[in-house]
Amino acid sequence: MPDRHWGRTWALSLVLASTAIVLIEGSWRTQGFRPSVGDDPALWAYHRGRMSTSHPKTFALVGTSSIQSAFSVRTARTRLPGYRIAQLAVRGSNPIPSLESLAHDPKFRGIVICSTTESQMADVSLVPGKGQYVYVDWFRRDSSLYRRLDRALAARVEEALVVRNPRLGFANIFQGVFGRSAGFGPSPRIMNFERSRLLDFEQVPRQQVKTWRNKQVLGWRTNLRRLPRPARAWLARARQLESGIERIQQRGGRVVIFHPPLVPESRTFTEQAVPREDYWDAFAAGSSALVIHALDVPGLADIDFPDGSHLDYRDRNKFTHALLDELERHGTFNGR
Repeated sequence: MPDRHWGRTWALSLVLASTAIVLIEGSWRTQGFRPSVGDDPALWAYHRGRMSTSHPKTFALVGTSSIQSAFSVRTARTRLPGYRIAQLAVRGSNPIPSLESLAHDPKFRGIVICSTTESQMADVSLVPGKGQYVYVDWFRRDSSLYRRLDRALAARVEEALVVRNPRLGFANIFQGVFGRSAGFGPSPRIMNFERSRLLDFEQVPRQQVKTWRNKQVLGWRTNLRRLPRPARAWLARARQLESGIERIQQRGGRVVIFHPPLVPESRTFTEQAVPREDYWDAFAAGSSALVIHALDVPGLADIDFPDGSHLDYRDRNKFTHALLDELERHGTFNGR
């Protein structure tokens, strides 16, 4: 074929490929699928890297999927213009390693909200190489600037195109088509580029949500039963967080230790098993951090977490505004 025809060939190939993508994209969307970003240590490392700056207007959130589902980074940006905001929470894992990572970063002088609980603050099972330590180690050892930017670019594409949804991998499609996966279909869970988890509980049967809720409540009670006893033993371990808190605040940063909301079933048991005056309030009295319990925040005490731990995406703005209002009331953003 003469060289002059190669341009036409490439142009035709590009048109055909683009057309195929548009048709496939449209097909998945008509079936209810939505774009979603795959969460992994590389994407976490990108956002963690944005916190390694001496600029005081940085705002990091560490925690679990509870704060990922409840806090809207995009809403916060409208309230805090000029701030770099990073969602560093990781599903199903203790946030203390992420707090330690920020504490040992001499460049970080911003605000960090650590969403945590009594069981996480004195977790004797927390060991290097597991949970959020995996993410911290990736950032420290395995993530160059190039790799972080490469992952960020890929995540932007995933956020825009359904065909890049990790749920639509070949194996999942194959199992769904041939009936091996009864659960194949649009997911009620969506992850965006900011690593926020958007949950739509209206897509989930009520009985399934109830089952999840019962499981979460049972897990909560089990974790509380494992706490060090008596209360002073728990307090001695929880106060080990203070060294990291002081590191950040001595550099001009600010640390907020935040207890997430509890559903009524968990709230009653918690007050009996770990009375606030002996546990949470005792820690707050001796900490240099701003310590906030959601039960004390207007608008958060009565907020409902359908599955016992996560918020429906329709309530994210309410939660975010209520928490930011409380931080402003304490002067957290003053002088930055």
